[in-house]
Amino acid sequence: MKISIITPSFNQGAFIEETIRSVQEQNYDDIEHIVVDGGSTDGTMAVLKRFPHLRWISEKDEGQSDAINKGFRLAAGDIIAWLNSDDWYERNVLGDVAKYFEEHPDCMILYGDITFVDKEGKRLYAFTGDTLSFDNLVACPDIVRQPSFFWRRELLAESGGVDRSLRLVMDFDFFLRIGRGRRFHYLPRNISYYRCYD
Repeated sequence: MKISIITPSFNQGAFIEETIRSVQEQNYDDIEHIVVDGGSTDGTMAVLKRFPHLRWISEKDEGQSDAINKGFRLAAGDIIAWLNSDDWYERNVLGDVAKYFEEHPDCMILYGDITFVDKEGKRLYAFTGDTLSFDNLVACPDIVRQPSFFWRRELLAESGGVDRSLRLVMDFDFFLRIGRGRRFHYLPRNISYYRCYD
């Protein structure tokens, strides 16, 4: 199964290499990593050009939601995810993600644990355990684990992608729309690191 990782980016040259390497150095080969950059003016372009395996575009867009949808439209994978340009994946986790989908054909949405870190990457806290469901997300939007979510590509056509009008909480809205009436399957391990800073 091919996994497509979408990374929206704008002026994240300080962090994006770590993001790219976390995808590149996984224990699974059938991955495409698509970076959709909004026309960065920092060192982002120089970083992207160092990684010939990447698919990337850089052009002015209408914000993060627009960039994510551009990436979704380019994605060819059976499994889709989005990883922001200042976050990164746990080592050797995408093989487990692919294996879970292969062994659970009923699984449409999969998530795992997430570790929150500061700007320098120092651990702050984590969200762990099999706690997510549609009802739990409605009750508590703050428990979204966006970079630790994966879903089958069929849900993109069904959902139409993220809502381009949203500048914030587009992930919360998206997961509610694709999760309504579905079970969120859980992979019991840390999937990603989410950077928190001003």
